[in-house]
Amino acid sequence: MNEAPWICDVLADPDLVLMMETDIVEDDTSRAIEAINLLKAGKSVPQDMCPKTVWAGDGARTGDRLPDLFLANSYPIVSEKAATVLRRFELGGGAVYPVERVLHKDRATSFPGTFSCWTFGNTKSAFAPQQSAAARPFAGPTSGRWKMPFVHKDDQLAVSAVGSAGGPDVWVDATLFKSVFVSGRLAAALDEAGLRKAFRLFRCRVV
Repeated sequence: MNEAPWICDVLADPDLVLMMETDIVEDDTSRAIEAINLLKAGKSVPQDMCPKTVWAGDGARTGDRLPDLFLANSYPIVSEKAATVLRRFELGGGAVYPVERVLHKDRATSFPGTFSCWTFGNTKSAFAPQQSAAARPFAGPTSGRWKMPFVHKDDQLAVSAVGSAGGPDVWVDATLFKSVFVSGRLAAALDEAGLRKAFRLFRCRVV
């Protein structure tokens, strides 16, 4: 597991959208939109553009506890268990920012646990579309960009050895829409912590 990068389907999996709300969207929607655009582009997101309070919206799909990774207004939110693993690795321009409160619909009762906002903050050009049969090309003026597979499996997507080597352990590749890659060593640590399923991790092939 330590050699090849892995794809994390955090931005594309609808099951991670729990209909959670954030203070940054409520207080300054335009600033939140700017932050999400930076996040998805693999650029650094300042802490003051990330949520401090998260709560369950009217249509929220939650139980008594929250998963180790979910999206709140498109911001990736991770449990302390997951944040502890991420902080051990080279995040480059990315970060794991503490979220002060994560609340039920009453906006008074806290969910158990401690949570953080995960930003990616790095880009690499490593995706190899011609060796990734499951990737789907965009048409028209966005030609040259690709979509993720409908259903992920290990070894469906390929990356170049040179493009993926070295640097931070988390990155976005602009040629693959909604992609977040993690290094093999970070994937191994997440798997060891029992977080592979939570992070929607799938192994890539190195070509």
